[in-house]
Parts: sequence; structure tokens; C-alpha cells
Amino acid sequence: MFTSAIAATVALLVIIAIAQLLSIVSRAWIPAMLTAILLFLILMWIGVVPPELVKNSGFSAIAAIIVPATIVHMGTMIPLTRIREQWKGIVIGVAGVIGIVGLVIAIVTVVYDYETAVAGAGTAAGGIIAFLITSSALEQIGRPDLIVIPALVLAIQSLVGMPIANTMLRKYVVKQRAAGGYAAAVPALVGHAQLAETSAAKVEIQDPEAVGLDENITESAPTRLGRSLIPERYQESTVLIALVFAFAWIAIVLGDLTGINAGVWALVVGVVGHAAGILPSSTLFKANAFGFFMPIIIMVVLASMSTASWGLVVASFVPAMVVIAAAVIGIVLFAGFASRVIGWDPLKGMPVGLTALFGFPADYMLCQEISRSVGADEREEEAIMNDIYTPMLIGGFTTVTLSSVVVASILVSTLT
Repeated sequence: MFTSAIAATVALLVIIAIAQLLSIVSRAWIPAMLTAILLFLILMWIGVVPPELVKNSGFSAIAAIIVPATIVHMGTMIPLTRIREQWKGIVIGVAGVIGIVGLVIAIVTVVYDYETAVAGAGTAAGGIIAFLITSSALEQIGRPDLIVIPALVLAIQSLVGMPIANTMLRKYVVKQRAAGGYAAAVPALVGHAQLAETSAAKVEIQDPEAVGLDENITESAPTRLGRSLIPERYQESTVLIALVFAFAWIAIVLGDLTGINAGVWALVVGVVGHAAGILPSSTLFKANAFGFFMPIIIMVVLASMSTASWGLVVASFVPAMVVIAAAVIGIVLFAGFASRVIGWDPLKGMPVGLTALFGFPADYMLCQEISRSVGADEREEEAIMNDIYTPMLIGGFTTVTLSSVVVASILVSTLT
């Protein structure tokens, strides 16, 4: 029934759409990736769709270039001119990633083995792109049986991270409010409703959760470090997509020449291309193409689960939970310590580190829910939102968009 390309594509898009709708209805508390994976597995196990569904659609053939192109796009989102003023959130995010990698490698290697630790660490430190880098490496070393572990980590980690971050951040806000920390706050330059709107317009999927960048963090100018080399009237969708793919091809070539993972090079050439004025900020968003890229990437994730039997999923569940538990402990220890070093309350810093587990829009929704439930009036709600949202946004960007790509690439290079 789903052997033709059109039928297979429709089936995949319906699965992804249902997952996204459920995530929206649940306000991101039910991860879309978890729903998509479970729905695909169930339909495959009962024989409704074939394991070759993604292959039949034809999209798996272009995944090899779609993934580095997406990472190039992520490089154009890095707020280079804002790093100095947002350095504390970045420090916390990096500390959280170090904690994740350190604890996952240390604990999981002892409990299971090094390959299992690497399989889970990169994805726990970030999201869907880190998973794709990891799963590709596992295929190359002949360990496709381990791919289910990072897939489960990707699907489940937000269910663990969000409640913990919610509890810590709420305690921080309550403590600040009791101490009068929001009493004399001035109104925000941009209301948090507008902040959410601008963030949602620029979103990098991880849940496919995401890291959003609003106009307070990224410049609206064509380039951050100078004038764009391409006049605005020529920045048409086809031109921008062609540029992104050209830079992705450069990254692949550099990866082949140097032995360094192409994902790292894709991030580098994206940053350089944007800084040089060749690629505009958030290139794929400007080209109105990102909405096409992400379903294909999600299809690749589903394709990696096509050989997963019920027994393998059950056997991989406990290792995945060990990875997530080690990641949470690592974040709490390292982000908590870094918070004290830079002079932040750990109850504020640790949730910033925990954004590695859920990203945008969950970080915004947590901040919105806390500000509304704790704030006594609109002015105080705004003050609370101003205090907690930008650090959470920066933390998620640092982990999911930046650090996870580098970490996953480095880790998989150690596999033989």
C-alpha cells in the first residue's frame, strides 16, 4: 500500500503532523519526536506501514546534503556581536554540556560500554542534529543496534528535563519575589508576548524541539559584522537555498580532506559565510525553506528506527534512561557550580543548563507559565519574564544549536 513514493510521503507527513499537533495541544509537554517515533514504530510493528517507508518516499536520498545544509543555517543564527553581553548564559550552557558529556561517559561506560556512552552523550547534550551525526557514525562502525538508545534519549529527555527546570526556576522566582527583586523593575522594551512571536518565527527544531532567536538577541540587519555582499533585492529564496547547499558542499569536502566531521565544518562555514556578508541571518528562514527541511530530517530519524524490534526498544529503554539520569546529574553539578562562579543563583543557572534537554518553545512556555502564576500583576509578570527568559533562550541556543554539534562530532570521531 505504501510502496509508491507519493503514498509513503503522505504517510510520513501524516505521522509528523499528528505528532506536531499533539505537541501544540499539550503546550510542548508531550514531545513531538516521542509521538512521531512511537506512532511510526506501532504502525510498523502491526504491519500498517513497511520498515522501508522512508526509503520508499525517496527523501532518504537527499538527507546526506539536507543535514549539513541545516547546520550551515544554524551557523548563520549564532549571535556573534551579542556573545559578550550574554556571556553568562553561554558559560552556563557550556558548563551544562561539559557536565552531560563527563557524567554520561563516566557512568554509562562503567555500567555498559564506551560505544553506548557515546551513542547517548551527544544527543543528550543537544537534539536532533546531534542525533543524526551520532546515528550516522554508529551505522558506519557497524553498530546500528545502538541507534535506538539516542533515539529514545531524543524522544524522552524533555519529559525529564522540563519538570525539573520548572521546579527550580519557580523556586528561584518565588525567592526573588519574596526578596522584592521585581518590585522596582522597569517595563520591558519588548513584551514577552511579542518576544514569543519573534522567537517562534525563527526556530531550530529539537522536539523537534527548538531554539528560537528573537530580535533582542539577533540583529535584524542582513549581516552582523558588516554590510551584506548580496543586495536585498537579490536575496530571493532560490538564491539563498543555493548558497546554503553550496556552503554545505564545501563543508563535506573539508570533512573529507581533514577527517574532521562535516557537521563541525558546516557550522564553521555557516558562521564565516554569515560574518563575511554572503549568507544573511537565519538564511533558511529568510528563504522560507526551513519548514520543508525539518520534516525531511524527522523522516531520517524515523528511518533510523526501521530495524528496531519491540525487543530491541525494550532492551534499549533502561540504557537510555541511565544516559538521561547521568545527563541531569551532570547538568545540576556543573551548571550549579558555574552559576556560583559567575554570581548567579544556582536555581536560575541550573534550568539554563537543562535547556539542553528541551529547548524552544518549551523554554518560553515554562517562563510564561511561571511568570503568570507567580506575578501579582502584568508589570510583575513582565519583570519576571525579562529576568528568566533571555538566559533560558541563550542557554538553549548554546547547547542545542552550537555545542551539541561540536560535541557529537568529536565524540563520534573516537569510535572505531
